[in-house]
Amino acid sequence: MGGISNVFIPSSGYLMAGLALAGIPWTRWMKGIYPLILVHYGIAVVAVVVAQMIRYGPF
Repeated sequence: MGGISNVFIPSSGYLMAGLALAGIPWTRWMKGIYPLILVHYGIAVVAVVVAQMIRYGPF
């Protein structure tokens, strides 16, 4: 889940530089991206639960 969190963590250099170049405040970015992050985490949780229930994997 590190890839998803890099999109909204304010210590991410490339994110902050991109927002500064675009003139977008971090708080405005967070308000817009937060619902999408929740959807991504929700999909990930459902996928892991389903994979566990059907015993998907090599183990």
